[in-house]
Amino acid sequence: MLADARTLYGPRLAMERIACDDAVPALTIWADTERLSLAIANLVFNAADAMEGGSDKRLWIGAARHGDRVVLSVRDNGPGLSAAVAERLFEPFFTTKPEGKGLGLGLAVSAESIAGMQGRITAGNAPQGGAEFTIELAVGTPST
Repeated sequence: MLADARTLYGPRLAMERIACDDAVPALTIWADTERLSLAIANLVFNAADAMEGGSDKRLWIGAARHGDRVVLSVRDNGPGLSAAVAERLFEPFFTTKPEGKGLGLGLAVSAESIAGMQGRITAGNAPQGGAEFTIELAVGTPST
């Protein structure tokens, strides 16, 4: 899952010299790997946009199992999220990017995709600073 996402976002991180630490152990989750990879890549692209102009750009990707759920987080050291922005992040066509730089659909589509996998995506500010997005999904195969 992360390897597929890394294929998408890796070139941009290298080009923009963004350091990325990922600590994602091998975990079995119930997910559409293609849609999950796209959602992760979208979070990374948004983090790269948020850190634009910074001198020491860093990104952390981690995952851990919590009971019957897997929680994956993407955290950056950008400016973080204002309350007004955090309130509207997952609304279709909402964007903080300049005109012509984004449609405001990435997070809305990602949230819908994750919900379709019986998961959820949330966002907030990390205690260390920067924004942190969390994807929560079921472990293994869902019961029927």
